[in-house]
Amino acid sequence: MPTDDTGDPTPEDYAEYCQTQAALLAGRIETMREDVDELLADVEAETAAVREELDRAKTDSPTGPTSPDAGRDPEADVEAIEAKQETIREKQAAMETYRDLADGYADLAERLSDQTFDASEALVEVVRFETERDAAACFDRTTLAETVADAAEDEQSE
Repeated sequence: MPTDDTGDPTPEDYAEYCQTQAALLAGRIETMREDVDELLADVEAETAAVREELDRAKTDSPTGPTSPDAGRDPEADVEAIEAKQETIREKQAAMETYRDLADGYADLAERLSDQTFDASEALVEVVRFETERDAAACFDRTTLAETVADAAEDEQSE
C-alpha cells in the first residue's frame, strides 16, 4: 500500500484498497457465474434426458426397454437434478452477497476519494464497513478489519 511522506497509509490508499477488494469480488462473481452456467447446462441436459427416457418408457414394447439408458432410476435422476438446482440457488445467493459487498466497497472508495478524511478516519470507515458486512467471510485473504483486530489483540496480550 503506498504511503505518505511519514510512511503511513493515506485516505487515497484506503480508497485504493476498497477498489481492489471490489475488483476481487467481481472476479469471484464472474467465476461463480461460469459455474452456475455450467450447472444450468447440466440441469437442462439431465432434464431432457429424463423426459426422453419417460417418453421412451411410454412407447417401448412390453418386452422391455431398448435404449442404452435402460434401467435408469428416474427418482435418482430427479434427485440429482434437484441437488444441482439447490447448488445453483446457493451460488446465486452468494453471488448476490458478493455483488452487494463489491458495490459497497466501490461506494466507500468513492466516498474516501471525494470527501475529506484523514488517514485514521478513513481506516475507521473501512474497518466499520468490513465489520458491519462481515466482509471477512467473503475473502480467502485477510481483510483490513481482521488485521486491525489482530493488532488490537496483540497489543492487549503484551
